[in-house]
Amino acid sequence: MSQIRKGYCDGCPFNYGNPATEMAYNLGCLPSTHEVMRDSEAAGKAWACHSEPEKVCCGFAATAPDKVTLPLLHVDGVHAS
Repeated sequence: MSQIRKGYCDGCPFNYGNPATEMAYNLGCLPSTHEVMRDSEAAGKAWACHSEPEKVCCGFAATAPDKVTLPLLHVDGVHAS
């Protein structure tokens, strides 16, 4: 079972109003929360945190607490390597 990150990372799609998040949205390089939830559901996985990809994104965990025990979904270009 993966741990849940404590607090949002810079640019987290779930951290509305954060300057880094808004900049990433405006540049078109951040998936929306809808895309995160859709892709996670389709893959049967929990969304990994951008900054700590070995942990579940805290925004995802708050939105879908029943899915935090699933394997983590990592997307090229989104999650830190």
